[in-house]
Amino acid sequence: MHYCIICHPRDKDSCSTGLIEKDATFKKNPLGIALEGCPLDEKISEAHLLKREGHGIGALAMIAVDNPLCAGTGHRICNDCMKSCIYQKQTPVNIPQIETSILSDVLQLPYRIRDLLAAVALDPLNLRRPYPLAYNGKNVLVVGMGPAGYTLAHHLLNDGFGVVGIDGLRIEPLSVRMRGAKRRVPQPIKDIGDITGPLDRRTILGFGGVSEYGITVRWTRTFSTSITCFSCAARNSASTMASASAGP
Repeated sequence: MHYCIICHPRDKDSCSTGLIEKDATFKKNPLGIALEGCPLDEKISEAHLLKREGHGIGALAMIAVDNPLCAGTGHRICNDCMKSCIYQKQTPVNIPQIETSILSDVLQLPYRIRDLLAAVALDPLNLRRPYPLAYNGKNVLVVGMGPAGYTLAHHLLNDGFGVVGIDGLRIEPLSVRMRGAKRRVPQPIKDIGDITGPLDRRTILGFGGVSEYGITVRWTRTFSTSITCFSCAARNSASTMASASAGP
């Protein structure tokens, strides 16, 4: 991230917004692929600056403004940002790996990990709607729990829909300790090691498709476990808030 020239103050952060030609079209690389930058318009340069200044949680929060499920992206899914880096004639900044590094550093923090990522799952950075909407009576079946499927499920839940996700891969439920139950809240997670372990012994928990089979060997699938666990904590928190607001 120190290799990044922090170009957002000059509106040159092409990693986020894309490389624009004089005719207002996106520049294409030699393969004819349009360099449109991050498909989520993630605030990449701003996050790098915060991390360089030592604000790790702030950097993750900056990412989560546009990408609340960043534990499922990073160098594991997409590198459109890296293709559109302002360094077109030399080695581009390894933006996806930096995002993973920012997330990994926060995951090493004790105890408040669950609370932090559960809050992110509730979109507190969305000032127009910092909490999930009430159930609207409509139910949606999401087929396929890869990155697209679980991201869609996340946003549908926040918009008040009842959501059920299914996948062709066998998926085991989380333990009550992790997900909570009707009369039990999820237990605090002091250390990320409490919910992770050797990959050859890992149980498939909540995700299929690309997330479990993997399109790359460069990442640990325990990030998927983190998303599942913290999302459950977030939903439990949302239910608690809804009950409190409804009164006795």
